[in-house]
Amino acid sequence: MQFCGRKISVGRGGYVLDIGEATFMLTGFFYLLFFLFAGEFIARELSLPLPGSILGMALLLVWLSLSRKRNSENLLKASDTILPNMPIMFVPVGVGVMAYWALLSQNSVAIGAALIVSTFIGLSVTAFTFGAVRRWRGGILPTITIGPTSMSFAEGSNGIMNYSFPVTRSGNLTGTSSVGWFVSGTDTNMAEASDFIGSIFPSGAVLFAPNETSKHLVVQVSGNADLDARKTFMVTLGGASGATITTAMAQGTIASHVASRSYDCEN
Repeated sequence: MQFCGRKISVGRGGYVLDIGEATFMLTGFFYLLFFLFAGEFIARELSLPLPGSILGMALLLVWLSLSRKRNSENLLKASDTILPNMPIMFVPVGVGVMAYWALLSQNSVAIGAALIVSTFIGLSVTAFTFGAVRRWRGGILPTITIGPTSMSFAEGSNGIMNYSFPVTRSGNLTGTSSVGWFVSGTDTNMAEASDFIGSIFPSGAVLFAPNETSKHLVVQVSGNADLDARKTFMVTLGGASGATITTAMAQGTIASHVASRSYDCEN
């Protein structure tokens, strides 16, 4: 065993124990045991119809909410040590159950029925609670998708080509939603910033009012863009508020002929 500052080395190339971390861990163990015994003592002395361990956890929760952050860090060290070894703690319980095997055999029907009924009640309460919380929070968030079945294209009087991408919202439409979008080049023959109005990649946001289901975002391509070769760009949705995004990307193609303008959507 060798001492080196705040660390202890056990064996050649063996385990190295940090004294500071060990102190935190032991302090956390002390807190856990203290509140466990405190809960057991209070429950027994006051004859409360409540397990002492549950009362101890409640006291620990109150104490943590009122104490310093350092105390929670100590408990975290102890918990990280205990949790990976939790299966060992079930061994005494399993041995104890086997000691009452004859009694369990005599009451197997009642025990089985109790397990089934209690499981059903637990699942029912969980489902009811989930539904109540969902209704309280206004339901599940709506979904936003970019992905038209057809493309709207028009050429402006100043040589501006407008690529119109439908953005749809479905689900719970009672609230407002918004989603940002930006354009970037994609694939080998990617579009460049100079291919768009202002010589920058466009970006923006789409806002949905209550009960609105469809909007269009417009990407303006410069009429002076080099159309000698097909170029592609990607429109990406992001930063949704009040909604979740299901289809986030749509690919647009700048071709050498207006008739062949197209785009594909990706998840």
